[in-house]
Amino acid sequence: MKLLYPFAKRFIARPDLKTALPAIRRVKESGYFSSIDVLGESVATRPQAEAAKYEYLKLFESLDSINHSFDFSVKLPQLGLDIDKEFCTENLGQLAQAMGNHTIRLDMEDSTRTQSTLEICEEVHRTYPHLGQAIQAYLFRPENDVRHCIENRISIRLCKGAYKEPLDVALQAMDKIRANFFKLACQLLAVCNHSSV
Repeated sequence: MKLLYPFAKRFIARPDLKTALPAIRRVKESGYFSSIDVLGESVATRPQAEAAKYEYLKLFESLDSINHSFDFSVKLPQLGLDIDKEFCTENLGQLAQAMGNHTIRLDMEDSTRTQSTLEICEEVHRTYPHLGQAIQAYLFRPENDVRHCIENRISIRLCKGAYKEPLDVALQAMDKIRANFFKLACQLLAVCNHSSV
């Protein structure tokens, strides 16, 4: 993290909660929208997943003083997706219960985790509708995933995708990825326009 921080610092508030809070306040006071993430990747043990969950819980509690609704990005492998799906779902449910008026949107990892991530999102969303989902435009499957999220009123953060995926799973050429992103964005905008009529 220390090695990469100089290159990524314009996207990262600060390396720890104590120093990140003033930066988060400044972003909010400047009128910008942002997504807050506790950086981390897959965990190998249940205690590591529990620790990641408690980091988010501390963050929620710390931001209560700002009196503002925030968007949070959460990676399910941090919460134990690769250890046990039910355990991960329980951890996410505890975060969703504690998030108040904030919104959690699940980050999407590589394609081997796409289906399980969508399934967990849908399950927890039934109880906590402020839960949303990231969808990757470079995969071959997102048109159906976007439609399914729309039907279940799950909010979407559309992104292009950043993982190296095989030819039978994802688009490889950037012009085709951009075209699919635009197509999916139009699919979402059509729903927004219809809802506002």
